[in-house]
Amino acid sequence: MQSLWMLAAAFLFSLMAVCTKLGAEHFSTFELVFYRSLFGMIVIALWVLLKRQTLRTQFFFSHMKRSFFGTLGLTIWFWTLGVLPLGTSMTLNYTSPLYMALFVSVIALRAGRRPSFGGPLSGPPAVRASGSSRLLRQASSALSSRFARKCMRARSSPQQSGFPPDSSLRSPTCR
Repeated sequence: MQSLWMLAAAFLFSLMAVCTKLGAEHFSTFELVFYRSLFGMIVIALWVLLKRQTLRTQFFFSHMKRSFFGTLGLTIWFWTLGVLPLGTSMTLNYTSPLYMALFVSVIALRAGRRPSFGGPLSGPPAVRASGSSRLLRQASSALSSRFARKCMRARSSPQQSGFPPDSSLRSPTCR
């Protein structure tokens, strides 16, 4: 049954992308985001009313932050659907986990930690079996060792490292 929900979700997201691509000729990006958000708000309101639930939360700021970034991401995706070919836009959309892994790796390296992608939260078994988790671990390891070598050169010889000779301008993780 879960597979059917996943297929339905993939179909509906593809349908939304096609409708957005067609609508981009007649509406601005912000109008399309508004209509999509209005539809989502109506569905959620009906769901809450039928289940007799409340939307009250003790994590208001976290929800606002998530809503802001979600709306920003949706706006960027709808904009790419309007200006790029449909296949290119969808490919960029589905490669977002790779960009997220790179972003998290950079954040971890800047904090002086080695990023780990092999833990229990590394993804569903299908993703782990496909080898992408191993690929991310290898890329992370390569980035970590390359960055460590650069830091070691910066400590021994600032001119060869690529960092400026002034230690206050070095990367914060090399200190």
